[in-house]
Amino acid sequence: FTEGKVDIDLTETTGEKYQLIPGSELKKDPTVTVVDGSEDCWLYVKVEKTHNIDNYITYEIEEGWEPLDGVADVYYRAVAKTDAVKTFAVLKNNVVKVETSVDMDDMSTIATANPELKFTAYAIQKANTGTAAEAWTAASFN
Repeated sequence: FTEGKVDIDLTETTGEKYQLIPGSELKKDPTVTVVDGSEDCWLYVKVEKTHNIDNYITYEIEEGWEPLDGVADVYYRAVAKTDAVKTFAVLKNNVVKVETSVDMDDMSTIATANPELKFTAYAIQKANTGTAAEAWTAASFN
């Protein structure tokens, strides 16, 4: 017998602190990699937002990620052991955009609230797990 395993890495090279300037684009590049040698898997990314950050920024999820039915802000994709590409950007064009409507009152709120946009990656072997939603529930990632 040999073990089956799934290893993943979540990296971001663009930093942790960003200055929100109305109308600007900020580089943000969360990237998930399924490590070579991993079994076929369901790969997930969870987006967590604090302090009404949606009032200040917009972003799009990169193509290839599907919203997980019934679970807000969780996206998934199937990754095969034989796939040539196993590294996936989370955000389209690796950017977030600051709303042009952000004003001085918003800036005061932002300064005291310290809003965050956080990404967490999860994976589970695909064999015998059913759909992506069933696997998510069974793994208790919530």
